[in-house]
Amino acid sequence: MSNINDKKIKLVELEPSVLLELAKLRHLRSNDSESLSLATEALEIANRCSYVLQQADIHLFLGEYYRDTGDLVQAKKHAELAKLRSYQMIDVETGDYVTKDEGTKWKYKPCYDKAVKLLKELER
Repeated sequence: MSNINDKKIKLVELEPSVLLELAKLRHLRSNDSESLSLATEALEIANRCSYVLQQADIHLFLGEYYRDTGDLVQAKKHAELAKLRSYQMIDVETGDYVTKDEGTKWKYKPCYDKAVKLLKELER
C-alpha cells in the first residue's frame, strides 16, 4: 500500500491514518483478512515513526476488530495497549515510552475513554 511518492513529498505521517481508515472500511464490508493486513501495516509504520496517538487509534481498532471476530484475548490485549498509549509520550532523546500518570489531564481522551469502555465490555 505504501506509495514511494508519499515519502518523496514527506507525507508518511498521513499513511497510518489512511491505512487505518481503509482497514475500518474493509472490516465494515466483512473483508477481515484485508482489514487486518491494512491495520497491521498502519501499526508497523506508526511504531517505526513513534506516532503514539496513531498507535493508540490503531490498537483501539484492533481491539474492536478482534472483539468482532471472537478473539477476546487479542481484543483485550489491544484495548489495554490503546488505553496505555493514550497517556504515553516518547522521550525524544532516548526514543523510550514515557508513561504519565493515568489520572493526568494530559491524555488522548477520546481514545482513552473508548478503550476503557471496550475493556469493561470485554470483562462481561
